[in-house]
Amino acid sequence: MQRAAAIKTAAWSAIVMLLIVGWVVPGANQAWNYWFTRATVQAPVRDVRDLALTDLVRDPARSSPHPAGSAEAERASRISRDLNNRLSLVALPVVLMWRRWRATGLPQGRWFSARHPAIATLVVFAAYLSVRFVGR
Repeated sequence: MQRAAAIKTAAWSAIVMLLIVGWVVPGANQAWNYWFTRATVQAPVRDVRDLALTDLVRDPARSSPHPAGSAEAERASRISRDLNNRLSLVALPVVLMWRRWRATGLPQGRWFSARHPAIATLVVFAAYLSVRFVGR
C-alpha cells in the first residue's frame, strides 16, 4: 500500500515539477522582465531562463556544431546547462521517493542500522546538491 502511494506520488510530483520548471517559471520570469523594464513598445530580449522547455529543446543553437569561443557555442552551452538544471529538478522528487521506498523495506523498530533512512536521505540530498552545483 505504501509503495503504491510512493510510486503515484513520485509520478505526480515529477509531472508537476516538469510543468513548473518547463513553463510556469519561465513565463513568470518573462512577465517580471516586462514589468521591470516597463516594456510597452519593444519586448526585452529573452534570455535562456525566459524560454520554455520546448523552446530550449528546439533552439537552433543546439542543432549544429559551432566553433569554440563563438557566441553560438556559448548559447548552446548555456541552453544545455539550463536543460540539465531543469531536468535535475524534475528528477529530485523521484529520487527522494525512491529513498522513501527503500525505507519501507527496512525492518520496523530499528532506530540504528548501517542504512538509516534519515541519514541516507540526507546523503542523497547532499550528493544531489553537489552534483547540481559543481562546475558553476
